[in-house]
Amino acid sequence: MLADRALPPAFAHSDLFERIGGDALKLYLWLRARARLAPTPSGDAYLEAEATGAELERVIGVSKNTVTKLARELQILGVATFEGGRTGYRFRLGERLAGPAGEQSLLLTAEVYYLDARLADSPRQAGRGG
Repeated sequence: MLADRALPPAFAHSDLFERIGGDALKLYLWLRARARLAPTPSGDAYLEAEATGAELERVIGVSKNTVTKLARELQILGVATFEGGRTGYRFRLGERLAGPAGEQSLLLTAEVYYLDARLADSPRQAGRGG
């Protein structure tokens, strides 16, 4: 099952909400709605979304240069990474995590968006002064 695509309620009260620009948020929400689980040959899996530059320009309503600027903004905020190429963009928004369940002999897996993880870590960041 793919991770919940809805934004956590804590987002509206976070520092990230104050720092993210409107067009960058629009891009992030559009990407998150289209994220899919992309396995790798090593067994890892990432939450990724792909789009052409023209598609993003049309959906967000900005120029090609601005699309790249917005992608960098998401990367600086730590909520996505991206690769741009001639055929378009690939955004990584999160990943699948797996680990043992104590003494239960079970393997637990969960898909986690980077934005959600940053929000969950926010109280700990404040407690560390950073």
